Amino acid sequence: MPVFSCLSRLTANHYLRLLYRRLGLVFALAACSLQAYGDDIDDIRATANFWAENIGEGNADVMVGLYAEDAILPSTSSPVLRKGKTLFREYFAPTRPGVLEMFFLEPMNIRVFGGIAVNTGNYGTRVGDNEPIPLRSSFVYRKSGDPWLIIDHHSSLMPDKNLLTPLQTTLFPSG
Repeated sequence: MPVFSCLSRLTANHYLRLLYRRLGLVFALAACSLQAYGDDIDDIRATANFWAENIGEGNADVMVGLYAEDAILPSTSSPVLRKGKTLFREYFAPTRPGVLEMFFLEPMNIRVFGGIAVNTGNYGTRVGDNEPIPLRSSFVYRKSGDPWLIIDHHSSLMPDKNLLTPLQTTLFPSG
């Protein structure tokens, strides 16, 4: 009997050491994954802010470079549903430097799903010395090598509660 109890203790100790090593590996991988997730969120926030800072610079090539080849842009200022970089360039080309200012409002609601990320939130735009216009947006990004590229971008004017129709206030009383 003593021989078997010694073997079972050794075996149990061996399995415990193996379990602790595997748990350590799992925790290390989880920590790396959380770090990568945090890095992705920082990268997306930086890309969004770069987009906002550069849209008013009048450089269509910079703006077009932020979008993937297969991206879609339903713009707030045109009825055209833009697909592809040629139509994006056409959209961004008329922007005159120093006239348009855009800025995101925190919080940016960034969610990462592997190689796809969504950033939904609010931003403002100011044309010249006019008051800022509140907008809401959703940007969808795809990881393409190192950069996150925009694959879908939709913006719309923030609804003005004073201008809501009776039907809208009946259907959505809380706004």
